[in-house]
Parts: sequence; C-alpha cells; structure tokens
Amino acid sequence: MATEDIDLLLANPRDFASALDDGISSESTAEARKPKKDASNFLRNRGENRSLLSAQRWGIVAPEGEEGDALIAAMQPLIQFRAEEQGAKPIQYRVPANITRKAVGDWLLNVYQNNSIAEDEIPLYLCLLGSPGQISLDFQQTVAHSAYIGRIHFDKLDGSVDIEAYAEYAQKVVRYAQHGYTPEAPELLYYVARDGSRATRNAVPKLVAPSVDASQQAVKRGKLNASIREIEADSVSRLLGAQNAPPGGNPRPSVLLSVSHGLGGHQDDYGSLEAQRRRQGALVLGPKEILDAEAIANQTFLPGGLWLCFACFGAGTPAASEYFNWLSELSKIGAYRDSANIVLHSLALSGNGFTAALPQAALRNPNGPLAVVGHLDLAWNFSYVDVDDPKKSRSAKFTRALHAMASGDRIGVAHDEITEWFRETNHWLSSMYDLSESARITKQPDPTDPKKLGSVWLLRNDLRGYVLLGDPAVRLPQAEPAPKLTVTPFSQEIRTASVEAASGPDEPTAPPAPVSPTAGDEPDIVEAAPMPAEAGNGPDAETPRALAIRALAEGNEMPRTIAERTGCSLEELFAWFVEYWTGEKQSKASG
Repeated sequence: MATEDIDLLLANPRDFASALDDGISSESTAEARKPKKDASNFLRNRGENRSLLSAQRWGIVAPEGEEGDALIAAMQPLIQFRAEEQGAKPIQYRVPANITRKAVGDWLLNVYQNNSIAEDEIPLYLCLLGSPGQISLDFQQTVAHSAYIGRIHFDKLDGSVDIEAYAEYAQKVVRYAQHGYTPEAPELLYYVARDGSRATRNAVPKLVAPSVDASQQAVKRGKLNASIREIEADSVSRLLGAQNAPPGGNPRPSVLLSVSHGLGGHQDDYGSLEAQRRRQGALVLGPKEILDAEAIANQTFLPGGLWLCFACFGAGTPAASEYFNWLSELSKIGAYRDSANIVLHSLALSGNGFTAALPQAALRNPNGPLAVVGHLDLAWNFSYVDVDDPKKSRSAKFTRALHAMASGDRIGVAHDEITEWFRETNHWLSSMYDLSESARITKQPDPTDPKKLGSVWLLRNDLRGYVLLGDPAVRLPQAEPAPKLTVTPFSQEIRTASVEAASGPDEPTAPPAPVSPTAGDEPDIVEAAPMPAEAGNGPDAETPRALAIRALAEGNEMPRTIAERTGCSLEELFAWFVEYWTGEKQSKASG
C-alpha cells in the first residue's frame, strides 16, 4: 500500500491546481474524532416497485411562513402533476429554519412517522423546497436515510430567492415527463477531467474503468438497455458539445458521471461572499477551463438527463465541515503542513452553508438535467476504494446507481444505492465504537485498530456528503410518453404536518399538534380554497389578474411571458398567486 493513499477532488481557486495533489496517508485518520449521532434507519420496504408513486407516495417539505407559501405556490404545476400521477393528495410538511440535527430526529419520529397517518400514505419521496438557510443541510442529509429526499433551491446572485426559477423548474419537469420521450435507448456517459492531477488519474482505474466495464458487460447480458460512451474533452465547449441533441430532434436521454476537482477556497480568495457562492464547487476541467454556472446558463447541457458529479463542494458547502477538527489536529502536529492548511482554508465558513451555483444553473436551464447528485463538503476517494487497501476498487455501488438511472428508475431510488452504503458503514462504525467503549468499561485491551477505525470514519463521512438536488421523483424520459394528465389547478386537498422550532441547539422539538383551520374528522387536512371569482369563475373573470393566476397555475407558459402578456411585474404575479393559494381575498382586483 502506498504511504499517501487518500485522494481529494479539491482545487485551489487562485491557480486551479489540486489542493492535495500528493495525497494524504490513511494512517492520519487515526486522529479523527467520533462523529455526531446521525439517524440512519433502513428504508421501509412496501413490497412494491419503488418507482411506483401510487404505492410509495410523494410529498413536499417547505419552510414555515410566507416564504414557504410562495415556494409552494411556484411549484404548483409539479404538485398537481404528482398528485394526479399517484392518485392521492400530497402531504405537505412545514419545518422551521432553525431546526437542529437533534430536532430532525424528533421530526422523523413525531411528524414523518406519525401514527395518525397510515403507513402506506407516508410519502417515501420528499421534495424539499428552499435554501440551506431556510431548511438546513443537516435536515436533508439526515432525512435522506429514511426517505428519498431531494432539494429544490434557486437563488439570485445577491442570495435572494429566485421564485421564477422554482416555477420554471416545475414546468420543466412536467414538460419532460409528458413530452420529452424518445424511442432511443439512453446513453450512459463517463467523463474524467484530464488535468494531470493524481486524484483524477487514480479515479480512472478505481472508479470509471471498472464502471464502464461492468456497464458494457450488463449490456451484453441483456441486463441494461443503454449505449456506453466515454467523453474526451479538454475544454468547456467540447464537453458541452459532446451532449447536444441532434438538430430538430428530441435530446437523447442521458446519464452522466463526471469526475473532476471542484473549486474550494475562502471568501478572501474570491473577493466577496457573493463571488464565492457563484464559483465555489465549479468544476476544473483543465488549465483555465472552468465549468461554472455562467458557462452553462444558456447552453444545452445534458437535456432532460441525470448527473452524478464527483467533485469537492459540487452540490454545496456546509456551514461546518465534518473534517474541520481532524484537519485542524493534523495542522497542529505539523502533518501535511501546507496541504492541510490549504484544505482547512476552504473549510472556514461562517453562517449558513449554501447550495452550489453550478447545479442550480443546470437545473434552472430548460435544456439542462432534471436532477443532480453531488457532494457537500470535501469529496475523497474513499467512497470508491477499499478501506483496507485503497488500491482496490469499490465502484459497484455507483455503477448500480447509474444503471438504476439509465433503466428508468426515479432518481431517488438511484441515490439510495449510495445512501444505503452510508447506512451500512454508519452501523459498522457505531459497532466499532461500541467495542472500544466496552473494552474501556471492562478494562480490557481495545480490540479496534485506530487506523481501521479512522478509515471507516472517513468513508462514513464521505458517503454522507452525497446529496440529491432536484425532485427525487424525476426519471429519464421514458420510451413511451407519460399519461397526459388533466391537471385541474387546486383541485387537490393538501395534507399538512408541522413541527415547532427547537428551543435551543440541543433541545428536541415538542410533539407537534396537527394543523387545521377548522374542526373536523380529519384535523390534519387543510382544504384548498374554492376557485375565487377573480381567478376565473365570476363576472370579472377576464381581468389580467385572473388570467395571470390561471396561466401560472396551468404551467404552460414561463412566468416572465405571463407577466409581460398581462402587464404586471414578476413580483406582482407571484404575490397574486400566493394570495390566491393561501385563500386570502384582496379588497379589490388590480386589473
């Protein structure tokens, strides 16, 4: 085994060079500390096709208050589509912005697994709306081990909510489900940035080559209906050009696995927090070749596809890194002096974490992917190598995820191939700590190997970092079109559950009371308000306000187009929609 056997997919934003190109020894993980407790229940098995929404159900998680109301209003085209697709009302969960990791466990027990809701009605798919400041990254990472959860989050350069992007993403998902089908078999694409760094070189024999071979063998055996292609591209333009649709034709559905360094660094390296949010997690493809949000904003990039992205901070940056204390210890004892400090420099972040701008731009793009699986925090090679011998590949779980995507499973099912490995590793690590603690209590020699314990710790945290961005129920466009559902705006009731904010950083939430505006036999059901006259059923049905509300609800036009056609601003359009959605009546119509 090589002395330096741990690779890191992190690049310095000043010169785009690998921040840890000499690697780091797995011996150093013996300095790691026991992680925080993390709920990791194994997903229930209902004995049905996990991609069948009528059996598994789909729901919404949104912030409490007016911000959450606005996000739910913007997502109505998708909510209505999923409601009719599964033949049942989606459950809507509302959570506070300051919910802690400990409080999330109480939420899972007292709200998500509430005994007042029938087991077969609890949604296995959860669509989380909002930024990490609105609903924490801890919430997403913890709930991902009990449900298929994906975050939909769009913000502007100044950090404010981009409500229009939410509405456009909802329309994009419905459009691809209903009209994006093609008779062609999907493509399974592999891309490695040929930047000459050790981490990307090693990823070829340990991750990409074994996965390509397994995929080709699966095609030969008739187990996978897909074409396999490795992309060779040394520039952003060539990478984008390798995935374009044929002129005048539908895009061929594709799944992409990419491996590259992600930009790290500190706010000072970028000049401002705004610039850091715009660039951190961007992919380094080669010298001065950076795939960032700006590069793909108006370009065709994996249209209607699914993307598995290996890169540090590729999905986002947490407020507190799982690796900060460990790397601080290495720095204090003088190990890897320059490298450890460079990596630590990228982890110094105050305030809330943030979602990377690149996947936001990809999902916002009407000619972009439907979902992205990427990495929060640092992305190490431990997720695809053997903990006992990093020379050996452990790529099978990622290959299974790719095959699930290419076979038409919903992205939540594919992502769970990775989180299942986390759950197994988390239990493995817990058992090792239990053995060590038992030996201490009984005054026996500790049977655990510190190096092995540290390696499993690193594997566990690396796997925890893979999160899903986008609706967890999306899938590649099918060979046959999805049913053309007649979506009647607001025809579905929305079941709502809530949880109070925790009183302190370590205090659990109180058991929640069902939310209901009226008394009744089903206190957890909030009835949608009837269609008001100003939205199309009265004498003033043809006012611009009424037309705008109905057009946005039907989801056939972009919000900006509706605003221009009806003579209102985007802010007015969404304000009208939120007022209607929450059942409020204005004193007069503004038309």
